[in-house]
Amino acid sequence: MGNKLIITAEGLQDLQKELNERMGKVRDEIAEEIKAAREQGDLSENAAYKAAMDSKEFNENRILELEDMIKNADVVSEPVSTSKAGFGSKVKVKNTSTAAISNYELVGPSEADPSNGRISIESPLGMAIDGKKKAEKFTFQTPAGEQNYIIEDIN
Repeated sequence: MGNKLIITAEGLQDLQKELNERMGKVRDEIAEEIKAAREQGDLSENAAYKAAMDSKEFNENRILELEDMIKNADVVSEPVSTSKAGFGSKVKVKNTSTAAISNYELVGPSEADPSNGRISIESPLGMAIDGKKKAEKFTFQTPAGEQNYIIEDIN
C-alpha cells in the first residue's frame, strides 16, 4: 500500500489494539480450530478445516493491512483550527428545516463510524462540513432531498 493514512491518535490506538488482538488471541483461536479439524481425519472433504484455513488467510491478510496502515500513519493529535471545521474537529450542526441537532467528529476514512457520530472527512457530509465556520450555513443532498444546515459550534 504505502499511502499516508491521516488518522487521530485514538484511531491509531484502535488499529494497534486490533493488530495485537489478531496476532495473539485470534491467531491462537484459529490454530485451535485447525487442530480440531485435522483430528477429524480426511482433510480433502473437511469443511471445518477449509473454513479454519480461510479464517487464517483472512486474519493474516488483515494483519499485513494493519501493519501497513500503522507504518504509514500520519497522526493528527488535535484539530488544526477551532475557527473552522477540519480534520479532528467536533462539529455541532443544526438542520434548519427540522431543528434537529447532530454532533459529528471529522475523522479519516479508516476511523469512520457514522452510528457513533464519527464521519469521514472524505464522505459527502464530511466534505460539506469541512472548512465551514461557526454560524455558516450549507446545503447537503440526502436521500430525503436537499437539507439546509448551520454550524452551531466547532471544538
